[in-house]
Amino acid sequence: MSDTRGTAVVGMVVVGKISAAYGIKGWVRLHSYTEPEEQIFDYLPWTLIKGRSKQNLKISQSKKHNKSWVVLFDGYDNRNQAEALAGAEVWVDKSLFSELPEGDLYWFQLLGLKVINEADELLGEVFQLLETGANDVLSVKACKDSIDKRERNIPYVEEQVILDVDLQSGTIKVAWDADF
Repeated sequence: MSDTRGTAVVGMVVVGKISAAYGIKGWVRLHSYTEPEEQIFDYLPWTLIKGRSKQNLKISQSKKHNKSWVVLFDGYDNRNQAEALAGAEVWVDKSLFSELPEGDLYWFQLLGLKVINEADELLGEVFQLLETGANDVLSVKACKDSIDKRERNIPYVEEQVILDVDLQSGTIKVAWDADF
């Protein structure tokens, strides 16, 4: 499964986040959600969304710094401008993503899918995915017709827990008891 996170803007996918200003010359720290992380620079142009603010920015320069990236945008040349971008999510058009081999999925494709167990009980819908090291985890929240109102974390272990992902029907079939 490739790590690119959610879709909250129609036709777009969030691929990273600006965490903070870096230095005094307009640079910002970037956290990439893509795998590998430098692949974020393959998905251009970027739209930055923070609250109700939405802007398209062009990258002037970027470089690896420690375990993250720093980026300078055209027209940004001081810390105050950079600080205003802190917390902004980096969004790109879905059409920029290449087709994956049969059976592989991007994380964003799983968001919003209904999760149904073997007893045909609706457990909720996927609202986020977590990378834990051992395996990825689906975070599932209750929806209108869910069996109960609990949130669940379900390990993404194919064949053992994740039995079927059907993008056409918008469902994920899981071997997961409603009491878990």
